[in-house]
Amino acid sequence: MCIVHCPLISMSHVLILTGMHRSATSLIASLFQRAGVHFGAQLLEANSQNPRGFFEDVEFYEFHERVLHARGKAILVERDFHFEPTTQEHARANELLAARAQFGVWGWKDPRTSLFLEFWREKIPNAHFLFVYRHPFDVLLSLMRRNQLRMLGLLEGLEAWYAYNRALADFHTRHPQQTLLCHSYAIIDQIETFNRLLRERFGLELNLGAATRDAQYQANELRRAPLPDSGEKILRRVHADACALYAQLNERADLPDTKDSAQAAASFDACAEMLLTQNETTNARRSLLFGLLSLTAPETLEAFLDEQQKASAQVWDKVYEHAAQREAWRRTAEERARIIQEQQAWAQARMADLEKLEAHPLVRALRRLRQV
Repeated sequence: MCIVHCPLISMSHVLILTGMHRSATSLIASLFQRAGVHFGAQLLEANSQNPRGFFEDVEFYEFHERVLHARGKAILVERDFHFEPTTQEHARANELLAARAQFGVWGWKDPRTSLFLEFWREKIPNAHFLFVYRHPFDVLLSLMRRNQLRMLGLLEGLEAWYAYNRALADFHTRHPQQTLLCHSYAIIDQIETFNRLLRERFGLELNLGAATRDAQYQANELRRAPLPDSGEKILRRVHADACALYAQLNERADLPDTKDSAQAAASFDACAEMLLTQNETTNARRSLLFGLLSLTAPETLEAFLDEQQKASAQVWDKVYEHAAQREAWRRTAEERARIIQEQQAWAQARMADLEKLEAHPLVRALRRLRQV
C-alpha cells in the first residue's frame, strides 16, 4: 500500500468539506448529501446539538480523533499545531480511501480535516476542497451554546478559530484552483451562485438550488450575533489576530460575508432592550451580572475565571493523558498481534518443512533401519 497517494482513487471525484467547528459545515454537508454526493455509509448520529445530524463519516471522524488524542489534543488546538503522520497513520488513511474508490462522486465532512489538509492532498492530489468560514464571535457563541467551552476557556475558543482558519487561508493561497472559500451565510443567501461556482471550479454538476436549501435549512438553526462597530472594537482588543484574519478571509473568499453592519447595530440595540425587559429568569440575571462585573470589577472577574480555568486545565490534562495512554496501549497491542502472527506463520512454515522431511525416502528408510 502506498505512503503518499493511492492510484486507486486518482480518477475519483472527491470533495472534502471542512472549516472550524460550529461554522455550519453540517448544514452545508446536508445539502450535498441531498444533492447526491456520497458522504459516508455510516454517519455520526444526530444529537441535541445537531438534531439533523453531523453528516460526518464515522471512520474519518475516528481517524482524526485518534490522531489528535495520540498527540494530547482535542478539537481546540493552538496555532502552532503541526502534523507528522506515523507509518500506521499513513496505512490507515490509505485503507479509508481505497474502501471508497468505487464511488464516482464522494467525499467527507469533518472540521478536524482543517488540521490535516496537506496530508490528504498528498494522498488525493486531484481532490476538491470546500472551506466554510464564519465570524469568530458567532463561532464562539455557538461553541458556548454547545457547552464545548465549559472547561476549555473562551479565549482558547477564539485561538482555535484562528488556528483552523489560518490553515484554510494558507492552503487556499497555495492551491487556489483546488479550493473554494465561502462564508457560511453567503452560501445560504446565494445558493445559486454557490452552485455555479461548484460547476465552474470543480466541475460538479449538482442540483443545489433554492429548493434544496429550503427543504433542509431553517433560519433559527444558524444564528448571527448582532455585533455593531463598538462590539467589533472590543473583539479586536480581545483577539486582534482573529479579527484581522476574518477580514483577510472576506477579501480572498469566493463568496464573502454579506452582513449588513447597520442592521446588525440596530439588532444589537434591540437585543439589549429585550434582555433588560425580558422575564427575570436565572440565566438572564446571570448574564446581566456577568456584564456588570466585567464593567465594574474586571480584575475580580478575571481572577475568578482564571481559577476556574486552572481547575479545568488540570482535569483536561488528565483526560489527554489517559487518551494518549489508551492510544499507546492500542499500538502496543497491534504490534504484539503482528509479532504473534509472524511467529505463527514461522511455526507453520517450520511444521510444513518437517512434514516434507518426514516424507523424504531417506528419512523413511532410516526409520525402518532403527525399527530393525
